Amino acid sequence: MKRFSPEKLSHYILYVLIGVTVVIFLAYYLAGYENVGGVADDQTAPVLIGLLITFLFVMIFLAAVAAIVMLTRTLFLRDKKK
Repeated sequence: MKRFSPEKLSHYILYVLIGVTVVIFLAYYLAGYENVGGVADDQTAPVLIGLLITFLFVMIFLAAVAAIVMLTRTLFLRDKKK
């Protein structure tokens, strides 16, 4: 298995996340609306709102985990050098 440098790996991860984000937002805007009111036609909601909200919560969670991991890794490596 080929090992990537941390910089190259982070670039690939960034490009994948940008691609997934673009696809989800395009699907959200192109999917249309559904009637949720039943009686009135003016009560509509986007079809993929659940997917978009879930994706945003997952991204926030992953960002928080990445920040905690990098902080502990940095503190651990700093203490190890001394």
